[in-house]
Amino acid sequence: MTQQDVKNKQRIIYLLIALGFAGLIGAHEVTVNWPSTEDDTAIITVPFILAAAGTLCFVAAGLLARKLMKGGVSR
Repeated sequence: MTQQDVKNKQRIIYLLIALGFAGLIGAHEVTVNWPSTEDDTAIITVPFILAAAGTLCFVAAGLLARKLMKGGVSR
């Protein structure tokens, strides 16, 4: 794996971490600022989807980082 490949994978990991935080923060903001309506299922569903997407981004970043660490850098 070349140095450029390692840098590209690190950028992808950082992007996935940022998306994970964005998903979790977005889920919190939607929950706190959701207008009160009669539709209770939407109040639960939208933040759950955002939180699940954020969590999956963290998992993907962790798996990619693990793969990058195990692969090492060949020179």
